[in-house]
Amino acid sequence: MTVNTQPLPIVVAVESKQRASIRYALEEAAKQHCGVRIVHAYAVPATAAGMFYGSELVQASEGDAHEVLESTRAYIESLGTDVAVEYSVRLGAPTRVLEEESRIARAVVLGPDDNSWYERVLVGEVGSWLVQHARCPVIVVPESWDHEEPRRGGVIVTIDGATDARGPLRFAFSAAADQELHVMHIVPSATSVQDEERERVDVAEVLAGWSTEFPDVKVFSSIVFGEVDEVTKNATKLANVVIVGMPHRKAMPFIHARPVAVSMIKAANCPVAVVPADFDLRTVRAEYT
Repeated sequence: MTVNTQPLPIVVAVESKQRASIRYALEEAAKQHCGVRIVHAYAVPATAAGMFYGSELVQASEGDAHEVLESTRAYIESLGTDVAVEYSVRLGAPTRVLEEESRIARAVVLGPDDNSWYERVLVGEVGSWLVQHARCPVIVVPESWDHEEPRRGGVIVTIDGATDARGPLRFAFSAAADQELHVMHIVPSATSVQDEERERVDVAEVLAGWSTEFPDVKVFSSIVFGEVDEVTKNATKLANVVIVGMPHRKAMPFIHARPVAVSMIKAANCPVAVVPADFDLRTVRAEYT
């Protein structure tokens, strides 16, 4: 086994018409001095009897996949980027392929799900799956996103007390090196005055430690009353990126985790980063056999 000492890449899952996620990844890679790995995964559908179609369909599917990758390569070359880019076509369900890729990536970037009902039956909704299973941050970028029109909201991270915020906060402070960081602590509307004050004190204590580690980041916090999913969706109208915690599958039933991390990415107006609770890029090492 050899250990790769190069910076972990940003993995971009590409489809035929999603360009905003590519632009976002290239810009972030330039800031973080790392490469970009373009991945297109394709699956060969099965018949109702569970048997695969013949070799002609397999070859056609592979050919279509390579066309997507070559189109992406031409688009990236037209941007004139200095970021190192590698390309990969992989056979397999996108959910499985990208979960594997997340083990050796600093982040996985993709566009919002736009699959037909048939594709969803075959491989599931890719973004929805990844935000619950990936081993690294997953960043979903709306196709309408324009990185050349920055918003005044800067970086927003939402914390709600139910999800471990260490990973999201580390990601947020790192992302806000050249922007303001707004920490939104979301509490139920029925929170009492005493509980609200207690929440403010707790948040201030938590942020004091992070501000010591990241002294150059201008950070302010607020207590926001309401439902977590609605507050987070509204935050995407203001920010350059919104950061939320990844649902903890063992601690939180899927039905409770879904509104924030899954349904929200479908309605976002800016890139949304879903970050594991234990995220810490400093401790990540990519090993290859």
